[in-house]
Amino acid sequence: MLEEAPDFELQTLLGGTVRLSDYRGKKVILNFWATWCPPCKAEMPHMQNFYEEHGDEIEVIAVNLTSRDNGAEGVGKFVVTTA
Repeated sequence: MLEEAPDFELQTLLGGTVRLSDYRGKKVILNFWATWCPPCKAEMPHMQNFYEEHGDEIEVIAVNLTSRDNGAEGVGKFVVTTA
């Protein structure tokens, strides 16, 4: 029997909140990343393309957990430049 993943809540770049449980019953890719991580920079365009092709089948949640990224402003710049 499969167990449910632990629920958690995150703040979005727009100031809202999202919970993993909001996606219950859906397929989810949960990606942890940082702006200073070279592999993260390389994979983001591929992740975006995958989502654009399969967004009706799967949800992508990209989680930035580092304090080295200068908060929402630093993360927002990264998101805009890699998209």
